[in-house]
Amino acid sequence: SDLHTDHIGNMEWLDAKCSSSDENLPMEDDLLIIAGDISHEMDKLARTIEILQKLNCHLFFVPGNHEAWVNHHDEIINDSIEKLEAVYNLCNDMGVHTNEICVGQASNYPLWVLPIRGWYDGTLTIEDCAEFCEGFGFWPWTDFMRCEWPSQFPLIDRHEENGRIPLGLVEYFIEMNRSSVDTVQNALLALNDDNSRTGVMTVSHFLPNCQCLPDWKDVDSPKFLRDEWFDHGAPEISAKFAKVAGSSLLDDQIRSVVPIGRTERHLHVFGHSHRPKDFAFEGIRYVHNPLGKPREREMHMVDPNVGFQLLWDTRTGEVAGRQIIRYWDEYGGGVTGLRERMKATRPHRYNRKYSKAQTTAEKKSRAKKHTSE
Repeated sequence: SDLHTDHIGNMEWLDAKCSSSDENLPMEDDLLIIAGDISHEMDKLARTIEILQKLNCHLFFVPGNHEAWVNHHDEIINDSIEKLEAVYNLCNDMGVHTNEICVGQASNYPLWVLPIRGWYDGTLTIEDCAEFCEGFGFWPWTDFMRCEWPSQFPLIDRHEENGRIPLGLVEYFIEMNRSSVDTVQNALLALNDDNSRTGVMTVSHFLPNCQCLPDWKDVDSPKFLRDEWFDHGAPEISAKFAKVAGSSLLDDQIRSVVPIGRTERHLHVFGHSHRPKDFAFEGIRYVHNPLGKPREREMHMVDPNVGFQLLWDTRTGEVAGRQIIRYWDEYGGGVTGLRERMKATRPHRYNRKYSKAQTTAEKKSRAKKHTSE
């Protein structure tokens, strides 16, 4: 997910990857899933699809928030709903799947893949972090400036807790998903085998639950341990992002796909956060494998050697992967490693920040000393 080919480096990475002789590349009979955020520009979206089509595999795409951005100089597209419709039309014209599909029906382990379209509604807000979310309605989140929604989705007043988030939008997309969900439910109910080898893979761009948030370090914990998990120095950004991360309503719909009593293996692929994840939670495996932005790979916030990840083989079933909860912490050296890379790549900027912080601390110390004298 999150190819962000608006960045030249990402477009070049993708072109080189798809033209390489890497034996792990998707092949002719494979289905490659992209969980949103290719580009907000239609020409770059089309160019990216063309590059991916070099692989001669099938493509499956669920748009992200960037695809909903509107060019205010565009006289044809009036709002973000129309922009998303244009994205779907482009995908259809180029042979990209955007609706439910069953892969490998004649194989031992067939797989249903279906889209879970969505948005965010503030339901993933982290509890007891109100002070980190002060001024949220004035936060320069780009969606607030680049998305235009019809009047049926009014924005929450910016002075309110979830200011500028559109009302009713998640419910609108959930209703759009209902046809795909019903199709897969009925197909599973029609299976005679109680020990079905059929798999289910739901795909969303947005996060469906709090456990998918970048800093949720223990998926079995019902509560966010802010004093332990906000150990990276940017709690304000993390807390605000949670509000625009996704919706718990998406998880409700995801969990409704496999009917009660059925035993089909269920995986969920998502995007948006640019922080890799791969973990199991209450019977579903959640996977986020983002390309992210060049800077994020440089900082090891994303795997610098990221590639296509095989999740299901219709000959053998689910393909296991290493557990990932917080990639940069587990595999990127943690806070120490992050600081060292910041110093190495942007020493002047880092030193200025450090010097400024040090100067401020010294001033406070002198002021305190002067007051005590």
